[in-house]
Amino acid sequence: MTTATMDPKAMTNVNKELSFNDNVVAKVAARAASDIDGVLDLKGNMMDNMTNMFTSGDTRGVSVDVQENQEVAVSFDAVLEYGKSAPAIFDRVVATVCKTIPELTGLKVTEVKMDVKDMLTREEWNESNKQEDEK
Repeated sequence: MTTATMDPKAMTNVNKELSFNDNVVAKVAARAASDIDGVLDLKGNMMDNMTNMFTSGDTRGVSVDVQENQEVAVSFDAVLEYGKSAPAIFDRVVATVCKTIPELTGLKVTEVKMDVKDMLTREEWNESNKQEDEK
């Protein structure tokens, strides 16, 4: 096995370009938000569901707008847990997304929006998922 090391000064003459498909950035955002306590689900519309059939990863309920200047705006459609503070959940989502996206992609998050589609108790959410699984 050969390991190559390159002098950083030698890389100045290399044309470099790193880009990310919007679906990749949406996947990063979805995973970051889904890990937040109080986010029960990210719900997409019918178009999101159709798009997910043809792509890898679940990005339902997440849309991103990646600009050429390496800035990104993120929007979520979410179901939150009833009884927990929606503003506090949103603040944790914003903090996590604003940390995770730059760490993994180098993109700068300039906007995060969340549209709360529903608030359910954990029991209601578990029951609705159980019913969907039985269909």
